[in-house]
Amino acid sequence: MNTCAFQGILLQKSLRYTQERRAITEFVIEISPLREGDPKENLKAIYWGENGEKAHNSLQTGDQLILQDQLRINKVTHKTGNEEYVEQQASVIVEKINRIQHAS
Repeated sequence: MNTCAFQGILLQKSLRYTQERRAITEFVIEISPLREGDPKENLKAIYWGENGEKAHNSLQTGDQLILQDQLRINKVTHKTGNEEYVEQQASVIVEKINRIQHAS
């Protein structure tokens, strides 16, 4: 089973709807590194449906969160002039969000 959990700070959020009116909430969270001196990482998180819509309406930028989710690796093709390269981008499909601290 593909499950994981991430703790981070909410940086951005957006809400949109499919043609069938199903909510899609996208978050960007900042994750602290495991080793001191390493840079922080940003991770894209996607939360579908009514729970995603509720999370969008209740969470604020700066909230500290724990996301329980499934990790996905997507391949994105980029073109620069005549050259093409494939980038792998990680994102998570959220199953549950716990706010552990409100933004100050």
